[in-house]
Amino acid sequence: LNESWMVRLAELQELLMVCPTDLAARCDFALLLERLDQHEEAQFNWKAVLDSDPNNLKAREGIADADAERADRCNLDYEQNISV
Repeated sequence: LNESWMVRLAELQELLMVCPTDLAARCDFALLLERLDQHEEAQFNWKAVLDSDPNNLKAREGIADADAERADRCNLDYEQNISV
């Protein structure tokens, strides 16, 4: 775990508490959560961005990447269960 990521995560959390409508900060926060394998919380933040700005390309890509990651994990779990 990169210490600078944790510092940045704390900075973004503080910024979003003060200004929860800062979409750029929320996108950065969601992206960092993805990198830290906190996919559900990242998805929540991507959706929050899309609720405010349905055409936000970064958030749309974030949702698509999160969905693909979730599908990959489900497929891996399925394959592991079959081979048992």
